[in-house]
Amino acid sequence: TYLRRALDLPVQDSSGLNLNFQVFPLEAGGQVAVTRFEPENLDSQSRPLVFFTGVARRSAIYFNLLSEIARRDRRRIFAVDHPYVGGSVGGGNQLVSSSLLIASAREALTRLFPVGSGFDILAHSLGTVVARHIYMNPSWIDGLKIHRMVLVAPPPTFMESLMGHHFDLLVGIFNFLDVQRSMSPATSEWARRIVH
Repeated sequence: TYLRRALDLPVQDSSGLNLNFQVFPLEAGGQVAVTRFEPENLDSQSRPLVFFTGVARRSAIYFNLLSEIARRDRRRIFAVDHPYVGGSVGGGNQLVSSSLLIASAREALTRLFPVGSGFDILAHSLGTVVARHIYMNPSWIDGLKIHRMVLVAPPPTFMESLMGHHFDLLVGIFNFLDVQRSMSPATSEWARRIVH
């Protein structure tokens, strides 16, 4: 009861759903917390869903959404709290960094699932950075398989950021080089819309 109140979760499980909390120590210190949503009508053939939260958002904020998905899809959902958020604790003077977020996600995944098993990922905001890294570097999760991944409101990648912040400059360079004259009217209109 105390833990549920501290995490802003209901004191009792909602109808048709069981909640379970797990905490795994991190090698660099601290811990990563996972909330498991398990429907009473669990389909044993359904793949689990792992949810990575957004910036400074504990999994309790997503409680209603995750509960509904778990009950509707009859699947287990594991909501991972980032270090220093919700039930997760950072290690000493360790700063929050992408490497800390990824290490905590890796620790949670490799503790939750046996080698060779698979799961789907749903990630929001900052959680999408973690999900992308894990997806692009499957060796990080020791033989686990990501079947499907949905990213909600992902921040732009480094290259997307460069393109977005420097698109006006690129268009200016194209204009300087007189490239725009050789563009078709449709391409020219597309470029104009992106800039404005």
